[in-house]
Amino acid sequence: ASSLLAGTAGAAETEAEVVARTRTVTGNGADFIAESLIEADVEYIFHGCGGGINRFFDAFVTRPQLKNLLATHEGMCVAMAEGYHLASGGKLGVVIIPRPGIPNATGNILNAMAHRSSILVLTARESNKFSNRRGNIEIIEWSEALDPFMKWHYKMQHIDRVPEFTQRAIKVSNAPLGGPTFLGMTEDLYVQESTVEIASQEMFSVQGRIEPEEAAINQVAEKLLNAKKPLIV
Repeated sequence: ASSLLAGTAGAAETEAEVVARTRTVTGNGADFIAESLIEADVEYIFHGCGGGINRFFDAFVTRPQLKNLLATHEGMCVAMAEGYHLASGGKLGVVIIPRPGIPNATGNILNAMAHRSSILVLTARESNKFSNRRGNIEIIEWSEALDPFMKWHYKMQHIDRVPEFTQRAIKVSNAPLGGPTFLGMTEDLYVQESTVEIASQEMFSVQGRIEPEEAAINQVAEKLLNAKKPLIV
């Protein structure tokens, strides 16, 4: 508890300090997602297919900070994102999956939840104007269907709150214990434009580093040194 409380030292800020750590961005929902990811130091986007999510790439192509890696299957891009998270020492893996491909990805999303790996899954559905044209595929609420495999999920419906919920999803995914989070949105947010304030991701971060007890470490080390045939499982 003391270690966690130490991480909150200096957390109180004046209003001026808070304003200094925000910036104004004008664009559409995809632009706001991209800028929120950049604030979180995201470098790589893993995606499978581009059907229905092409507007994401319209936002990414003008931002060289974000690099796209294409997988040939939705489950594979989730595995790649988790592998990146593990190999990078805990950086967030970001996945973009077209709506019909989500069932293909659920197995590896479940794996990420079991491993407590920090990944953010983004998806989009078509405009509400044609929401019933493909029957059950269009009307499924994927955030609800994926609830057992997710640490947190949300369906974004208001463009001005896209940065807020994107950064919240990042925070929840990264906070110990980690796990996958899920954000859905409609194409309506691609074409709407607005001006929003995007805060530094540091303002959303949860410090979860807990220092171990030195006496306990010494006790374990002594047992290992004195063991004739030590075995660590």
